[in-house]
Amino acid sequence: MGLKGTDDQKTIALSIVKNVEPKSQIRAFEFIEGIKNLRKRNFRFYTCNLKMGEDYLINKGIDYNVIYKYKGNISTREDTNKSCQKMLENGVEAIFFVGGDGTARDIFNVVRNKVPLIGIPSGVKMYSGIFCVTLSSSIRMFADFLNGEYELDEVEIIDVDETDYRLNKFKPKIYGYALTLSKLENIQGTKNGLSNIDWEYQKRIVKYFLEKMEEDTYYILGPGTTVKAILKELKQPSTLLGVDILYNKTVVGRDVNEEQILDIIKGKKAKIVVSPLGGQGIILGRGNQQISSKILKEVGKNGLIVLATERKLASIKRGYLVADIDDVVVRKLFQGYVRVLVDYNTEKVLKLVC
Repeated sequence: MGLKGTDDQKTIALSIVKNVEPKSQIRAFEFIEGIKNLRKRNFRFYTCNLKMGEDYLINKGIDYNVIYKYKGNISTREDTNKSCQKMLENGVEAIFFVGGDGTARDIFNVVRNKVPLIGIPSGVKMYSGIFCVTLSSSIRMFADFLNGEYELDEVEIIDVDETDYRLNKFKPKIYGYALTLSKLENIQGTKNGLSNIDWEYQKRIVKYFLEKMEEDTYYILGPGTTVKAILKELKQPSTLLGVDILYNKTVVGRDVNEEQILDIIKGKKAKIVVSPLGGQGIILGRGNQQISSKILKEVGKNGLIVLATERKLASIKRGYLVADIDDVVVRKLFQGYVRVLVDYNTEKVLKLVC
């Protein structure tokens, strides 16, 4: 929807009123379904009642034990804290959770470095290093954990104040270093910043992009300095941490959500412009969830434009790009290879894993 996070109860209430699709619940169901399909029996989940865990495990043939029960219609941060304390008391070996940086921070405040934390990505803000890159990788990580095929590492727990975030201010803060399961293809790690050396290359990328822009085409511009350099060059207003829409070199939509994007581009020619997160290589599903599966399906893979300097690509430890996409059909549509504009009239072809 483009709410830029749901850490506070007012935003949660607004999302309910607006009938926002409960992504965390959907991801939890998909995660458990994937675990069920592993057909392993050598583990037990320690979980909470209702939507904090039990609802997703009922009738799945998976061994579980409810160790904490919250009251009321919606669980709170206090419930997260109390449930984590119960898990530690019951001797859990790892905590897999569904959510974003706010949830990661709450869990870390209680658990610290006592057991590894593994995030199944479903938040808006996911800058902490403990998150799996996609839903599929979280299922693989669970299987690897059961098989003992992993190493432990300490990574940053990072969060951004949502008030600042909604005001287009990016002020990430490190809250500590959590244990996680270290496996490069599954865990995203933390984001790298843009080097000063990159600015000149970025300008050349933007120059070529503007020369090749098509008339009467809507360009959906994702967040980040690389993409928003386009609007800076055009002297157009931009939303650094949001999604803007450009048409004939004029901004026609600022900080738009999924519904607004669809209203503007439906049945029209459109392209999506994104840049990978430095170090992580994720181009979709991190901070740009407004560019949803519905929009990706509407635009198609041929309408995807990826911009990145050579230095940024070199920082990606996996050597390939990642798109965290919800819809299975769209995931298959975008899987494969994509072109990345890395300099003036220079492209590289990279593998895209969804």
